[in-house]
Amino acid sequence: METNDFFFRVEDVHVHYGKAAALSGVSLGVRRSEVVTLLGANGSGKTTLLNTVSGFLPLTAGDVRIEGRSIRGQAPHAVVRAGVVQVSQYRDLFPQLSVRDNLVLGAAVRGDDSDEALEGVYAKFPRLKERHAQKAITLSGGEQQMLAIGRALMTRPEIILLDEPSAGLAPMFVDEIARIMRELKDEGRTMLLVEQNMRLAMNIADRFYILRDGVVREEGHCDHLRANFDALAREHYL
Repeated sequence: METNDFFFRVEDVHVHYGKAAALSGVSLGVRRSEVVTLLGANGSGKTTLLNTVSGFLPLTAGDVRIEGRSIRGQAPHAVVRAGVVQVSQYRDLFPQLSVRDNLVLGAAVRGDDSDEALEGVYAKFPRLKERHAQKAITLSGGEQQMLAIGRALMTRPEIILLDEPSAGLAPMFVDEIARIMRELKDEGRTMLLVEQNMRLAMNIADRFYILRDGVVREEGHCDHLRANFDALAREHYL
């Protein structure tokens, strides 16, 4: 696969927890306006990779580059300013602040005027506009996920890292989050998606990587994933 057109790259990344290797030479790339999904069983290193990219964990070796610029070793707020924003599986909202204040804080990270961005998020998520004065803690799980995605959009990201966006949600909200991700894709958003729900991921993403024991074991176009779904699921998840 040609790699010189990747605008976001993870290059031979190694991460250790003490003496234990969590990631061992992981490399992957994402093109502009592409959705790439990172798959694998629990403990395979998916969230570790996102947290490393986001500046929460140090690399033992390797590099992370966006538009050719290294962001290795940068603090999380600097990574966001570089255009890389993560929507954590824990959402990391400010529970006692209002919906609006959570969104405005997203824009503040990059020092932007929030008014135009706020209206854009409200247009995408009318439910958040209806609940703009409510505390984040009072929202349902699906609404909190919408708020977390909306706050990420407030940063004007170059690439969004989505960590298990459907985790713990009722089926109705899983469908809603899937719809939102398809809309983001149709808008040309660049995304790296971590998902346990392989079927959801392969129906949204363009390409996939499968991690196992901190190593990329398989990669390809999602057509290959769809055609070999059962075999790949058995090999890498069981």
